[in-house]
Amino acid sequence: MEYLRNTAYKIWISDLIKGQYIKSDEEFKPNFISAKGLAISRVNLIGVVIDKYTNADKTYSVIVIDDGYASIRARVWNEDIKLFENLEVGNLVLVLGKVKEQSGEIYIMPEFANRLSNPLWAKFRREELLKLYGEPGKIEAEKKNDTIISDPPIDVGRKTIINLIEKLDKGDGAESAKIIKELGASEEKANALIYELIKEGEVFEYKQGRLKLAG
Repeated sequence: MEYLRNTAYKIWISDLIKGQYIKSDEEFKPNFISAKGLAISRVNLIGVVIDKYTNADKTYSVIVIDDGYASIRARVWNEDIKLFENLEVGNLVLVLGKVKEQSGEIYIMPEFANRLSNPLWAKFRREELLKLYGEPGKIEAEKKNDTIISDPPIDVGRKTIINLIEKLDKGDGAESAKIIKELGASEEKANALIYELIKEGEVFEYKQGRLKLAG
């Protein structure tokens, strides 16, 4: 069977966020956002990077893209973080990727991300979207701890903590303070994740302030 890639739709970020996320009940049909009469599983977005985060061991990176009306996160893991290596806050970027949802948040899993050197691309895209959909409502970015990106997702944070314990443990356990620092999350969030791992038997406190992997 020949594989056909789904259309990467050009759309306002606010329309994407306000759309309905629908999980497909067909094996080979992707989940999608229902918005503007479209079934959107892939997008083509142009916007400015307004925030960026990469964790200490470079297994996870996220940028926040803003099109002037709303913002959305684009997330990459492991070898795909190279997509964001040359992107910085303030850059105008083109991102193509799949629409995903986690804990009620819509985000993008990029297949391609590239810096646009000519600012006119933003003007052209805005004019194009105005003709297609009209002017959207503005959505203010939700901030956490005075920053748009505060902590990595729970599943990524748990995996990162386990990887850090494995890396830092030279026989006498891994120092929890170093784990928290390298995780790149708030101390409160890091301690909560460590407590969960201890409670589930994945990790144990070898000595005061030092952690080991169970098993």
